[in-house]
Amino acid sequence: MTRDIAHASEAPTISDICDFKSPISRSRWTCGWIGWRIISTSMAATIETKVTVFLSQRAKTRTALSLMIFGTVLSDMVMAGDDAPHWTYKGDTGPEHWAELSPDYVTCGIGVHQSPVDIVNTIAAKLDPLVFDYQSRGTEIVNNGHTLQVNAEPGSELRVGGEIFELLQIHVHSPSEHRINGEAFPLEAHFVHQDAQGSLAVVAVLFRSGAWNEYLAKIGNEAPEVGRSATIDLDFRTLPIYHDHLSYYRYSGSLTTPPCTEGVRWFVLKAVTTASPAQAATFVSFIGEDARGPQPINARVIIEH
Repeated sequence: MTRDIAHASEAPTISDICDFKSPISRSRWTCGWIGWRIISTSMAATIETKVTVFLSQRAKTRTALSLMIFGTVLSDMVMAGDDAPHWTYKGDTGPEHWAELSPDYVTCGIGVHQSPVDIVNTIAAKLDPLVFDYQSRGTEIVNNGHTLQVNAEPGSELRVGGEIFELLQIHVHSPSEHRINGEAFPLEAHFVHQDAQGSLAVVAVLFRSGAWNEYLAKIGNEAPEVGRSATIDLDFRTLPIYHDHLSYYRYSGSLTTPPCTEGVRWFVLKAVTTASPAQAATFVSFIGEDARGPQPINARVIIEH
């Protein structure tokens, strides 16, 4: 019994065409040729499907990677979601255990370009100057439980050679995460920038105990409770780092918080500013100590400008 191939809802099979007992039977040569065409067409369709799936998966992977990189850049800019693995700076969820908390955090344990570092054994070189073209303001302050962070409006840029990075946010750690020749500092501010391709550049400013600091006072005065945000008016145009030809240390590192993504360009300013002991204590009272310890240098070179 044969079926009407012209009106079949499915593609014809070799059996449909090569039924030599049917009224529409072909010669064996014709049958073989048609059968080969069906098989080759089927194979081509299968290959096309697999290629489509592969390209789709690759696109999804690239999208996921982009989102991961962009998301980790902003991880300190938003409050953690309910599903985010809980991490802290001490105990079983502290830095020594970050890599165990989630597969997404594995780089915290196996990465070889991790931050922060103790800046020792530098190599002097003439590097491009850091040019700060900050023309915007900080209008929102967030207490995400890991840091106090000021989010930047668009319009502030860091230029390094021919590259341009837009300022995303500023946040503060206490005590400092970076050290210089073994010396730690009461506070450290991170100015997080990103270029059009998603690459990160972070400028670190260290604070030594000393005179009262106007900008830290503004952040401290407006700091909300954990899990909340508030408005702030911080004029980036008048920040003390707004100078050209600053001396700095440069190295390749990572985010200092989970997922510890590598490929971050770090610029640690040599010029150390001041904050009063009371101001440093205020930041600790809001968050607690929120600093990851120095990571191994491994084969990296720290360049001094």
